[in-house]
Amino acid sequence: MKLQRCPFIQLIDIRFSDTDANGHVFFTNYQTFFDTAFLKFLDHIGCNVLFALLQTPIYYDLDNFKLDLK
Repeated sequence: MKLQRCPFIQLIDIRFSDTDANGHVFFTNYQTFFDTAFLKFLDHIGCNVLFALLQTPIYYDLDNFKLDLK
């Protein structure tokens, strides 16, 4: 599968339960947001995750990720 350079943006709704008493997003939720966006990206490029998992499991470790707030 050849990937083309194209921007991918996934908007995620932040729920009240994702925030602390001050209204700030709890830092551990960012990993959940990243995972959601990653699965949406795979769908965007045409990789059916369920089919791919049945054929060849996809393993990835989320050891480090960078968040740029704009």
